[in-house]
Amino acid sequence: EPAFQLASWGAAGGLMGTARAVFDFDRSLMTGKLLPAASLAALWTPEGNGSYQALGQWVFPGRLKGCAAPKRIVQRDGEIYGVQARNFIFPDDDLVVIVFTNRSSDDFPLGEVWEGKGFVYDLLSTVACA
Repeated sequence: EPAFQLASWGAAGGLMGTARAVFDFDRSLMTGKLLPAASLAALWTPEGNGSYQALGQWVFPGRLKGCAAPKRIVQRDGEIYGVQARNFIFPDDDLVVIVFTNRSSDDFPLGEVWEGKGFVYDLLSTVACA
């Protein structure tokens, strides 16, 4: 496939910037450099025992293999021009996981944590619970 700058798609791809820029953004959020603590707490609070979706993110209690209790996960997704992106923040664990693949969701489904199977479920279970 022809080379292109993923960042040139901007918000249409669900994420903007390089993997390093996404990581830096996540860390800035997690460490209180972008939002005051009260605003960040509101942004990352699931509704009841369910999930919360706003501002391009989904916050939910993820049940992962090997973890004794659900983990609070902040997730942002993107897919454009055959590239998939997933950005996971575990605010309570000071952990960030960023996934990019140049294979479309038709060719390589990343899966969802709530499905309890698939690439993303296995990856996050290993990283956050092993």
